[in-house]
Formats: sequence, C-alpha cells, structure tokens
Amino acid sequence: MDVLGRLSSILSANTKLQIQFQNDIYAKYTGTVDPASGQINIDIIHPATEKHISKLTAQQYFSVTETPSSYQTVTLPYIESIPSSRIQWVYNILDKKVSTVSSFINAEG
Repeated sequence: MDVLGRLSSILSANTKLQIQFQNDIYAKYTGTVDPASGQINIDIIHPATEKHISKLTAQQYFSVTETPSSYQTVTLPYIESIPSSRIQWVYNILDKKVSTVSSFINAEG
C-alpha cells in the first residue's frame, strides 16, 4: 500500500488535530486518530523542495571529530556559503516570528 493509502486508512472524520506551530513552510500537528490507537504527531512541509526530500530520506551517517583547523578551513566556509533563504527559519526564531518557539525562548531566558 502506498503512503496516501496508508494515511487515508489511518485518518478519518473522527481525526482531531491540534496545531503545535506553523511558519512559512513547516507545520506540526498533534492529533488523536482513534482513541484506541492513541496519539500521533504529523510534520508537514509544504511546499517540499528536493532538498527537504533528500534530507528526510534514509541516509548513511558518519561521525567526524572537528578540530579548530578543520572548522576554519571546512566548516566555516560551508556555513558562510549557505544561502539566507535556506536558513530563514533561524531568522524567524531570532526575530520572534514563530510564536511557539519565541515563547519558549522568552520563558527560558
């Protein structure tokens, strides 16, 4: 069964969803599908780009020990090369445009 088939078999008219947060492309919901089934969490990315899809696809991971030298020659240039459009979510948090996260930040400190 494909993803939509599985999703439609889980979700029904009895499904109750509560939004946890939403910003320009991400939304997170908590919901109850059926009291017997318990609670589910739904993360929505719309519109999803190829970058989102590849990030959420199963990948092989490696552990790397970073040195001050490798930070200067590898990590920092990479960070500086990231287009601002790809890290807009960070600015949303820092500019308090995301109410749930900014409330958490304000409550903590």
